[in-house]
Amino acid sequence: MADRAWIIENFGEYDYSKHVIQDMDARGLKIMLNSDDPGMMQSDLGDAYGVVGEKMRFQPEDFKRFVMNGIEGAWVDESTKRQWRTDWGQEFNALLLELKDH
Repeated sequence: MADRAWIIENFGEYDYSKHVIQDMDARGLKIMLNSDDPGMMQSDLGDAYGVVGEKMRFQPEDFKRFVMNGIEGAWVDESTKRQWRTDWGQEFNALLLELKDH
């Protein structure tokens, strides 16, 4: 099983302010949120984004960056990545504008 320090899940009284992902981000590493095995870990991608947003104080703009990093790391051809960056970037920008309007 993977080192639990690298898995974002509910540890009860876990101190998320000391989670390594924040230091990794501050040092400029490309962060991507992923889910491994939701059935085994009792967590999914939505839970991961919820935790980093609520407990680690990452913002919607960070989420966009994480998604774009994921596209860069995807095992697909460059034309697909280019299309995804365009499509998902536009979708994220629309969502960010919607959030600012509320």
